[in-house]
Amino acid sequence: MAGRYIIEYASSGRASCKDKDCKEKIPKGALRVGRVVANPFAEGEDMTTYYHVACIISTLSRARATTKKIESTADLEGFDDLEEGDQEEVEEVLANALSGKGKKAAPKKKAAKKAKEEEEEEEEEEEEEEEEEEEENDAMDVEPEPLCYLEQDTKYWMVTVHGKEFRARYGKIGANGQTSIKAWDSHEKALKEAEKLKAAKERKGYSAEELPDYLKPSGGGGGAKKPKKAAAAKKAAPKKAAAKAAKAVGTKRKARDDDDDEEEEAPKAKRAKTAAGGALDGVTLCVSGTLTLKRAEFEKLVKDNGGTMAKTVSNAVQYLVSTEEEIESATTKISAARSKGVPIVSEDFITESIENGSLLDLADYLLEGDADAVEAPKPKAKAAKAKPAKKEAAKPKAAAKKASASSGGGGKPLAGVTVAISGTLSTKRAEFQKMIKEAGGSVAGSVTNAVKFLVTTEEELEKGTTKTNAAQDKGLPLVSEDFILESIEAGELKDPADYAVE
Repeated sequence: MAGRYIIEYASSGRASCKDKDCKEKIPKGALRVGRVVANPFAEGEDMTTYYHVACIISTLSRARATTKKIESTADLEGFDDLEEGDQEEVEEVLANALSGKGKKAAPKKKAAKKAKEEEEEEEEEEEEEEEEEEEENDAMDVEPEPLCYLEQDTKYWMVTVHGKEFRARYGKIGANGQTSIKAWDSHEKALKEAEKLKAAKERKGYSAEELPDYLKPSGGGGGAKKPKKAAAAKKAAPKKAAAKAAKAVGTKRKARDDDDDEEEEAPKAKRAKTAAGGALDGVTLCVSGTLTLKRAEFEKLVKDNGGTMAKTVSNAVQYLVSTEEEIESATTKISAARSKGVPIVSEDFITESIENGSLLDLADYLLEGDADAVEAPKPKAKAAKAKPAKKEAAKPKAAAKKASASSGGGGKPLAGVTVAISGTLSTKRAEFQKMIKEAGGSVAGSVTNAVKFLVTTEEELEKGTTKTNAAQDKGLPLVSEDFILESIEAGELKDPADYAVE
């Protein structure tokens, strides 16, 4: 029933406080208040939004007079289940809120001062860590060069060792791909682990090739010495400028967060911005979850390229841009997209389509849903140059062709088998799912108790995604896509041990 308040300990750290002045994650085990309200997307159903104890009081102080308030602990379901010390803390917060109606300024100033001090301390710590990392990497005295660059069929993999970390980069040939970073105790350890990973890739059939120009370090001067002071000044300049602007408008926290993400986000945003506008003409999107680009920057990219942003999954929405973590959480927008048959896609579908100048193949970026559910706008003439690459990318592997042909027969080698998928496969996601269903199997959007195998890649396992972690916790076999393709081709399940992803 809507209009209730629940107090409990957070069961996970995924939920964020909904107070407009907070918006921070509520850590697992921390005290939180759930506000039960009517679900605007499902008639007759309720939804719960969460707040810190002090934040819900702040939120309700700004609410309409008709909104039900928390006037005593009797209004908080679950209060009696709290530990004694937490009960006393909640009672004190309520007492202060009820008795201090005309004395809010002093506590606010005190809280603001404390928050400012904490932020300054965090900034100092971050700057010290950055300086230490810069010194360590400068001690190498050269720009990091790729340790190796390998290719297999239409895929590539490369690794770069930088100080105490190695950065594995992988994807389809011709694309910028994805990057996973791992840190170790020393530079020597990072080199050793990178060599082990390289050897494992070569055993899988990858072979060394010449590094393409678009993947070479910027500047093209491989091995060039870095001027330490200049590099440090260049790195520090954006942070100082942002901090100065933040001080002027009183948004220091936002500036810090922006700076932390600047290095990672800038290349993707820059690539997308340099593409000609109009790639998203007639496209309406909605976003659920945290993207790698800042939300405001992502929305600007969409609008600059002819698209429209919607705040909810309305009937006009053609794609929901989200993440696998959001799908696992089954948020309100995810549920709405499922009920309306709206495809759920990754952020890269939008940024790479903008970079390409026209919409790319949806199936390559589909997280959940039907790739044929949306009739994409026709690409403009200026995007004609991208057609050959798109056509080549759409060609399925020979194994997929054979498997597809075999699945058309009377046998059902995957009868009763439910699989989940994590990561980007060489076969298009929609085509892969279709083959599984035609062979008698089914595909789950998450690692449920019904799932028998998780089809994934070594890269996903290295990153430790939600699905790979869940599968390992449940003791499920992690297998490559070839396990499914060759089982369908053979007309019976192969031994999963021969296709284990480790």
